[in-house]
This record gives sequence, structure tokens and C-alpha cells, in this order.
Amino acid sequence: MASVRAIDLARQTAEMLDQVERTRRPILVFRNGRPVAALVAVDKDKLGDYVLANAPAFVASLDETDDDGRHGRLRPSAEVLKELEDGRPASSSR
Repeated sequence: MASVRAIDLARQTAEMLDQVERTRRPILVFRNGRPVAALVAVDKDKLGDYVLANAPAFVASLDETDDDGRHGRLRPSAEVLKELEDGRPASSSR
């Protein structure tokens, strides 16, 4: 994977973006010797999926759901919908 210093990226932004777009390979950006970002090609048809997958709140909610699943805190949707249809409040856990 290619890498670039932040100062060089600032000087050669257009060239770096062209490279990522052309090769479809990410470029890691380093500042003071530490990785701080990555330039990645984004397919316009998959932009929504990319944004959702990388949005911190969305990722956190997925992690929370995974944790709930590991600890048996999930219920079948049919059960919850039945309670709602019957006019009973859906309980939050089994």
C-alpha cells in the first residue's frame, strides 16, 4: 500500500487523488511519522453504503447490537410486532 507524508499530500493533492482514482488502491497519510488518514477510492454507486459503514454512530450501533446478540438480549421481530399489535408495550428484553 502506498503512503504519503501529510506535507507532500498538501503539495500534491490532485496527483494523489488521481492516483487513488486510477489505481483504486488506498494511500496512507502520515503526519510526524504516524498514520492519521487514508485516501480511498469511492464508487459513486456505493457511496451510501460507504458512508453508513464508516459513520461512527452507525458503527457504534452495530457494535451494540452485536454485544446484545452475544448476551442474549435480542428478541425475534415477530414477537415484538405481536405485542405491538395486541396493544401491549413491547418489553425490552426476554
